[in-house]
Amino acid sequence: MAGQVRYRANPPTSGPHSPTPAGDGIYADPPPTEELVHSLEHGRMIIQYQEDVRAEAKVRLRALYREDPRHVILTPNDTGMRFEVAATAWRHRLGCPQLNDRVYDALRAFRERYRDRAPERVP
Repeated sequence: MAGQVRYRANPPTSGPHSPTPAGDGIYADPPPTEELVHSLEHGRMIIQYQEDVRAEAKVRLRALYREDPRHVILTPNDTGMRFEVAATAWRHRLGCPQLNDRVYDALRAFRERYRDRAPERVP
């Protein structure tokens, strides 16, 4: 893919993408957005947080990830998204301006509703 893609939403929920998807897991450095979008097409749920989020929040997000890590990606966001934390799945987004206790339950519900619901389900 030549050049950086401009998406309609930040973080994106679909669109042009890299031929290679980002792998499931926890990332210290964000993968390219185009790889994340390809992962969405494979049914992944992606949780992204602003890079300067509190250390305690990162610990809680990692714990949430570990509760049910199948087909989930947890990564910082380096695109300047306006949310402190956001979850995306194919054509769906949950954007949370402020991370608080209710957000973790919302992320769990989002995971259950949208994970593995994409055009190319890949194990």
